[in-house]
Amino acid sequence: MMLWGRHATIRSGRGAADHCHDLHELVVCLDSLGVHTLGTERYPFHPGRTFLIPGGLAHRVIPPSQGATSIIFVCFSSVTLAEAGSTLLLETLERVIVSKSLVGGVEDTRLLKQNLAFAYELVAHLANVDILSRLRAGALVTQLLANHVASIGQTSSPQTDHWRERLASLCHELQREPCRPWSVDEAARSCAMSRALFTRRFREFTGYSFVRYLTITRIHRAMRLLETTSLEMAEIATSSGFTNLSYFYRSFRSLVGLAPGRYRRRVQLSGSPLPLLPELKTSSLSSRPDFC
Repeated sequence: MMLWGRHATIRSGRGAADHCHDLHELVVCLDSLGVHTLGTERYPFHPGRTFLIPGGLAHRVIPPSQGATSIIFVCFSSVTLAEAGSTLLLETLERVIVSKSLVGGVEDTRLLKQNLAFAYELVAHLANVDILSRLRAGALVTQLLANHVASIGQTSSPQTDHWRERLASLCHELQREPCRPWSVDEAARSCAMSRALFTRRFREFTGYSFVRYLTITRIHRAMRLLETTSLEMAEIATSSGFTNLSYFYRSFRSLVGLAPGRYRRRVQLSGSPLPLLPELKTSSLSSRPDFC
């Protein structure tokens, strides 16, 4: 998923002029010192408040007369979201734009605190180019959009977003323990969903099938072991969650573009770890993994 954003500080006397662009922009306020203009309207900043700016809408940030104000923003396009398969994020975005609900509320302190935490984590992941960081960045933008909708009363009830929280927790567990013998049925039960519902919602939330996401996570673990240890390939595979060595080799080459041994030699020659790059092949693997 192609997302671009950063932490920005706008100082007195340096506020940007009204501008617009083709990309959609999600802004999270970090303080209460600035004002955001959307079209002809002005809205005060509040820590954790969100602004959703559709592509083509003129906007700007006005800093205080003295000092500075800070935001975290992320830009993205509908086409990119559609191509990435992130249907949940795309549908949420379209619903908010159609309803013209562009300014987040400031009444729910829990959501505001969440927005700040999500925004800071988002910036950290956007600074990296590996696949796991891009997956997490997409999930964080999805949650920020969901919080934006919730803050302006567009969701039916707080219960609506609980499944997203369960999936976010599951993704954290997958990244923390990739060598655990995960299965789709176990993951679905942990999220209190049927297998069919879990499969659909997991793909909506991450843009990947459960097996694909787990495979990427395990290959990421294997890369780190290749970079930092002298373990044999069979041990690397087992420690990363694979019991089928042939499948490990195929999966690694598919995602990284190099065989595991060649990747290790390249890292040794370069003297530094090599991240998974955005242009690496991400098509579906030809067969299911044999989990440990």
